[in-house]
Amino acid sequence: LLMRSLGTLTLRAAPIVDGATLCEIAADRPYVLSSSYAAHGARGKVAAQDPFFFHTAIGINQYIQIDLGEIRRIRRISIRNRTDACRDRAACLFAILSAEPSGGDDTAAFPLPVPEGFLRGTTLECHFDIPVTAARYVRITSPMETALHFSELRVYAEAG
Repeated sequence: LLMRSLGTLTLRAAPIVDGATLCEIAADRPYVLSSSYAAHGARGKVAAQDPFFFHTAIGINQYIQIDLGEIRRIRRISIRNRTDACRDRAACLFAILSAEPSGGDDTAAFPLPVPEGFLRGTTLECHFDIPVTAARYVRITSPMETALHFSELRVYAEAG
């Protein structure tokens, strides 16, 4: 993931347009998980909820993948960590953006460097600006052995 993300960043020549109008596009969109924990399902719709709105099992390469329904020009991803416990599980996150659910040649990968406060719970939200990337599917994943569980996940795209 690290090599693909570095390659993606190198290939992105278009600068991020400052002042672009962004709209949140992930709310109420369907998601699928790599696995699920206990009675939590592996499918659902993106909706903010405390302490979390989804929960994967513990494992390597766990993910949540959101289907935006159509290709959009994505610019920012915001994550609100689990609000009650186990916040440190979000230590090594990547965003994988693609037109197809299983990826392809157009797949872009971005590291999401979370600050230490996010893992300790002193900061619950992180915002990640990325180069404008056209994609229908947004996958947040970790190559570590961990479980993922966020209380909110927002994806912002250019309006229109």
